[in-house]
Amino acid sequence: MLLPPPTALEFLNECQKRGIPVLGFDAFRLLPEGRIQPIMDDSLDLSAELLSSCDEVEGLRFAQRFIEDRLAKDILFEMATG
Repeated sequence: MLLPPPTALEFLNECQKRGIPVLGFDAFRLLPEGRIQPIMDDSLDLSAELLSSCDEVEGLRFAQRFIEDRLAKDILFEMATG
């Protein structure tokens, strides 16, 4: 399921409320003819070494700020939960 940034942010908030761990998300751009293009610069792996020292709450806050910084972008996110 691909979510636009505002919906992805709502999804993160709901995961936080329900205690569902978020492992990260991949970003994509829709191309003509229904094709999609991955965008690594707008993707986030919360299990990455850089973030592994954060607790779950800090990781979710970082993810929320990450998506908030991309609210105006024409991209979609695929969320990964644990």
